[in-house]
Amino acid sequence: MGFWKGREEMTGLSSRAVISSAAQTVIIYLYLLDAEGVNRIVLATYTVSTMLDLWKVAMVLRIRRRRRPAATGEAAADAPAAIERATERFDQVATHTLGVGLAPIVAGWALYALVHYPHSSW
Repeated sequence: MGFWKGREEMTGLSSRAVISSAAQTVIIYLYLLDAEGVNRIVLATYTVSTMLDLWKVAMVLRIRRRRRPAATGEAAADAPAAIERATERFDQVATHTLGVGLAPIVAGWALYALVHYPHSSW
């Protein structure tokens, strides 16, 4: 929390990674809420973790929203803004590449699970 508190820029940070991590945490949390016999300590830990990840997403969105209007009037000599734009571009390329690589694996696993485990957890 100390890292994120008072943060005003996203230089060197991947906003897509923060949002993706939060989405994964929410999915696991919802699964744990739905499952029977989950230890309360595990559930409490994931509740706090989910709240922290959602807080991080809110911070990222606030920083991105604050930076967006200023980005149009910035001088080319503004080094932090240039680094932030380069980080965002690298983040975009990496996310796209990872998505293209993982999409067939996820689709294949989903089909495999549908065929081999048709009635589990339903």
